[in-house]
Amino acid sequence: MSKLKVGVCITSLGATQQDMVEIEQLARTVGNYMELGIYGDIRANDIFDSRSITDRLQSLKRASQNADIVIAWDGGFNAIELLEFIPALELDERKIFVGYSDNTVLVNALPAFGMMRGVMGPMLRN
Repeated sequence: MSKLKVGVCITSLGATQQDMVEIEQLARTVGNYMELGIYGDIRANDIFDSRSITDRLQSLKRASQNADIVIAWDGGFNAIELLEFIPALELDERKIFVGYSDNTVLVNALPAFGMMRGVMGPMLRN
């Protein structure tokens, strides 16, 4: 039986160097149960500790293409910036996006666009 593939995407906040250490530890821990893939460079690179819109869209798209379930890395306080570009992405409507808090905008918008199912749930960092 193959392991469930969970793809981590970046919807807003990037990771610090300490976060990267914790991610590596988490990946080793959950590796017994599921395959965890990080899709995109999650290190923060702007004044909002975020990633560019293009980086975030590509992260979401790659996670959808390569994983069974897509989960946000962390909060999405500026995830609303992605909405106008979401319809142009080719996302798999059979896949599930998991997030909460400010990522609720994506949890609701992705199904509304017929692009993915949305589920309220914890993000990887949580």
